[in-house]
Amino acid sequence: MLKYKKAQIGYTLNWGAALILIFIVLLIFVIIALLFINHSNLVNFFEPKNTLIEFQNQHLISKSEIALSEIKEVTSMNTKDFDSYHSKIINLIKLEND
Repeated sequence: MLKYKKAQIGYTLNWGAALILIFIVLLIFVIIALLFINHSNLVNFFEPKNTLIEFQNQHLISKSEIALSEIKEVTSMNTKDFDSYHSKIINLIKLEND
C-alpha cells in the first residue's frame, strides 16, 4: 500500500512538472510573438476604443443626414405622395418586426 501511494504521488508530481513546463514554453512563445509585433499594431490591439467611437460617430452623422434628407423630402410632398410614403414606412416596420 505504501508503494502504491508513493507511486501515485510521483505520478502526480510528474504531471504537475509537465504542465508547468508546458506553461513556461507557451509563455516564452507569447513573449517572442509580442516582441515581433509592430508597436502601432500592439497599441491598436489594446486600445480599439478610439476607432470604435469614431466609427459610431460617423454612423450617427450619416443617420442624422439621412433623417434630415427624409424630413426635407416629406415636407415637400403633397397629400397623396405622403400617404403612400407613410404606408411604405409602416409596411417596412411590420416586416422588421416579423
